Amino acid sequence: MKAKQGVGRRSFVAGAGAAVLGFPAVLRAQAPAIKLGVLHTVTGPLAEPGQACRAGAQLAAEAINQAGGVKALRGAKLDLILGDTQSKPEVARQEAERLVNAGAQMLMGTFSSGDTNAVVPVAQQRRIPFIVDVSAADPITANVAKSVKEGQQKVQYVYRVFPTGAMFGERAVQYMTEIFKEAGVSPKRVVLLYANDLFGQVQARSFQAAHKAGRACVNARGRQALVGDEGGGSGVSPPPTVIAEERSEIRDRKRRGAPAMPYSIRAL
Repeated sequence: MKAKQGVGRRSFVAGAGAAVLGFPAVLRAQAPAIKLGVLHTVTGPLAEPGQACRAGAQLAAEAINQAGGVKALRGAKLDLILGDTQSKPEVARQEAERLVNAGAQMLMGTFSSGDTNAVVPVAQQRRIPFIVDVSAADPITANVAKSVKEGQQKVQYVYRVFPTGAMFGERAVQYMTEIFKEAGVSPKRVVLLYANDLFGQVQARSFQAAHKAGRACVNARGRQALVGDEGGGSGVSPPPTVIAEERSEIRDRKRRGAPAMPYSIRAL
């Protein structure tokens, strides 16, 4: 009797299964790494918080990878591609393009609202998800959401996991009101100090709006105007002691290499 030629279906499956099990585990079912573009203000005036944001992202990725990777993606590991905006919006956009060209499948960053806002067009045009970790200015996500709603863009690729500037302003008024009520005092005047950038301007408008809604009065001027430069809001001039303190603080921070325009709110 002639021997049966060929391999049966069951024999083939069993043999193939044994062969696959014989491969190293890394070749059997390893999910491709997820390339994440991590873009922060690592140098420049906002280097200190930017470096902290980068370090946080690196620690998180290390913890996730050591725990077996992203479970929902078959244990895919996170591969970070680092970028530095230098605290400059024009550089932020260039760096975002570089990270995407280097293979980044997602972007996150950047701490500075101005830099983050410059990255938004890149994410939308290149169709790359962009997670805003620390940047508060409302327009960063609000403008994209509006354009999608109006049909100017099809998909929103930019989302945040951080409170908005409007929320900061509202909560500041809420907390100050509670503090004054608890202390049994009512300030005659409030001087609002803020950085004249996207972040500071949004918060200042929100603070003033919240005060107005609460039938309170606030006099606001931008930080640059407080130290003798042009710009800022209108209102009464702050006391000379405040101007002297601000000038002294800025000189001191410049000597230490710290950001020259820290954010602060003071009630007088």
